[in-house]
Amino acid sequence: MPGVLWLAFRSVVNDPKRSVLYVLTLALLVAVIAAPMAVANAYSRQLLTSIPGITSERAIIVNSSYTPGTAFIDYSITEKLRAMGFKDQVPQLLVYARVEKDNRSTSVFIRGIEDLGSFYRARGIRVNGSGAEDFPDVNVGVLLARRLGVGLGDVIRVSAGGQVWDLSVTGIIDCSCPFDDEVLMGLNELWKLRPDLENKLTLIEVVPKDGVDLEALKSMEVKMLFEKPFRKAASTAISETFQSIKSWTIPLYAVILAAAYFASSKISAESEGEVEVLRCIGASRGTAFRFVFSKSMLILGFAILLGLSLGTVSAQVAFRAISTTLSTNFYEAPSLTPRDVVQVVLLTLVSSVAGAIYPAYRASVRKLGEEAWLSTHL
Repeated sequence: MPGVLWLAFRSVVNDPKRSVLYVLTLALLVAVIAAPMAVANAYSRQLLTSIPGITSERAIIVNSSYTPGTAFIDYSITEKLRAMGFKDQVPQLLVYARVEKDNRSTSVFIRGIEDLGSFYRARGIRVNGSGAEDFPDVNVGVLLARRLGVGLGDVIRVSAGGQVWDLSVTGIIDCSCPFDDEVLMGLNELWKLRPDLENKLTLIEVVPKDGVDLEALKSMEVKMLFEKPFRKAASTAISETFQSIKSWTIPLYAVILAAAYFASSKISAESEGEVEVLRCIGASRGTAFRFVFSKSMLILGFAILLGLSLGTVSAQVAFRAISTTLSTNFYEAPSLTPRDVVQVVLLTLVSSVAGAIYPAYRASVRKLGEEAWLSTHL
């Protein structure tokens, strides 16, 4: 007698209409699970791509009695820090100012940064336009630009310290960080706007080093504030958020169990004639059980493959449409990680096997019809 699996496969193929209906029903359920998982993966990668590429730990050095806008440190301290081993330094000055464009205005920080172009490159900050190279050129954060309706080439009016300046917007930055709501310019250019703050700094951004002499810093009336790496913090938050989103798919496996049970019950009922033939030619109840169960598992296998494909493709179509509509700067194609695939396959198998066992068993122990019984025993 041919192998049970082969007989089950031929039975599935010989009844294409019903088989396709069962496969599509289960495949759609698998797709409903796979699609949001693929979208969550893509959105997570897209967010990670859009945040600044800061991979090392950072620290800032500020005045010991630091209060934004009031406590400053002298620029000469950068030489002392360099002598202590702090090679990578980013001196910055923050000035609180009123910014106006046409009939809109708001109060924001103007941030002066030494070697602004190198800072952008090191932080992976995107600039639409050009950097603020010379006075009176400035860059404006994307959020501030939207709020005030500022575009490239526009002139904004800035008021601070009793003075008013008209500054030209040469670039709009987008970094998914606090700079998106600020005005940025070169440190020397900001000193020109505020000569009363010449050679003054609000903070110095540095990369921490081992063996820092904290007492030496204290003697210079400054302190070091350590900052958790932004990418690490963001990655953790994003991962936790989307893991919680994925978790809502777990209850759907109960629906798959129920669907597998009803599908297997139908398959068992439709296989009654084939089971009787197998029994008539001497097949045991165990063989009959394996035949019906194999049919259910073959249909399930096709459903899993089709469901994973449908889920991924539908996620890509939907996510591409959303990304185009929102005009996002990045697009990550939705896909399932190997771990996701293993999870979907295993949990779907467990749910389906649990739903298919009893109908297959019931079909195998069903009493034969009178004619089938007589042909078997006489």
